[in-house]
Amino acid sequence: MEFVHLQLNTFLLLLFTGIIWGAFFDLYRVFRSRIQINRVVDFIGDIIFWILAAVIIIPFIYWATWLELRLFVWIVIVLGLIIYFIFLSDILIPIFKVFWDIIGWFPQKIVNLIGYLKLKVHWWIRFFNRKGL
Repeated sequence: MEFVHLQLNTFLLLLFTGIIWGAFFDLYRVFRSRIQINRVVDFIGDIIFWILAAVIIIPFIYWATWLELRLFVWIVIVLGLIIYFIFLSDILIPIFKVFWDIIGWFPQKIVNLIGYLKLKVHWWIRFFNRKGL
């Protein structure tokens, strides 16, 4: 009976791993949609995403199966991804968008303030240059 309990725990942990992986992917997709980047930065961002995904997923797989990468491990993780994209993705993407809007609001205000101050300083410099001071 304990063996069945262990298999159920492994199954649920791997299913949860797939769901976490899907949420992390949606978070990255929302982030990429909010910023304008060129292809090189996009490529570097993809590499960083996969490295971070591995850092997140490998401990779960280690905890569930001692890193025994058998076919059922990948089947259950893909099942978790499918469950995430069918049931949770449409719910979490708007939440992630609000999250990135909140995070992006403050730096955007700082950039706007710097641009405004730069414009004012430029105006004062032109004003004093015209007066000959």
